[in-house]
Amino acid sequence: MLDNISLHHIGVVVNKISNDSANFQNFIEASDISLPFDDVFQKVRVAFLDVYPIKIEFIEPLNTDSPISNFLNLGGGIHHIAFETDSLEKTKEKLCDKGARPLQERPTIGFGGREIFFIFFPNSGIKIVELIGSTPKNKDFS
Repeated sequence: MLDNISLHHIGVVVNKISNDSANFQNFIEASDISLPFDDVFQKVRVAFLDVYPIKIEFIEPLNTDSPISNFLNLGGGIHHIAFETDSLEKTKEKLCDKGARPLQERPTIGFGGREIFFIFFPNSGIKIVELIGSTPKNKDFS
C-alpha cells in the first residue's frame, strides 16, 4: 500500500452540473454542495458534493475542447478517483514504476491552488486516478 494517501473524491462527468447534481442530491438525500466554479486550467466547471467522508466532484466541460468533452460524448459518468497525498511526485513515481502511465508531463494547479496530476491505469477497472497535493502551491488561486 502507498504511504500517505487518502481517498479524496470521485469525479463524475455530467452535461449540466445544476441538473445532474440536483438529481443525485435528491437520490441520496444530501445537500452540502459547493457553488460551481470554473477551473480554467482544466477547461471545466466543477462543484463538490460532500458525502462524508468523501466528496463527489461533478465536472462539466466549459467548451468543446475541454479534456472531458470526448468522455461526455461517450455518455459521461464516473471519470476518475482522486487521492490526496503529501508527496505528489513520490506517489506518482511509485505508481508509474508499477505500470501506470502519466497523462501529463508535470502537475497542474487545480482547485484550491493545489497541484494535481492524472495517471492512466491500463488493465484496471479504474482507468484514471487523480493525485492531489495536500497543500496549496498557489495561494492566489481562486
